Amino acid sequence: MLQARGSLQELQDDLNACQDEKYLSVGDAAKHKGEGWNVLRFLNGYLRWLRDRRLGQNLELHEAPVSYNSDSDTELEVWLTSLNIDS
Repeated sequence: MLQARGSLQELQDDLNACQDEKYLSVGDAAKHKGEGWNVLRFLNGYLRWLRDRRLGQNLELHEAPVSYNSDSDTELEVWLTSLNIDS
């Protein structure tokens, strides 16, 4: 989740570069940047929700390293189960 915010900020910077190099019009760049800010709001809200769910525990969120070269969904299922989030 924390990595997603960094990637989004990189994308926002790339949109600025595209606008500077005239690959995107000012209007198109503004539209995409606005969508990016909406995504950032959702990410921040989700992080806030996760922190609120962990009341009484350490409120810092640390993201575990993720292996992206796995073809199996088993690792994802194990990770999701380890979160111990009640529905």
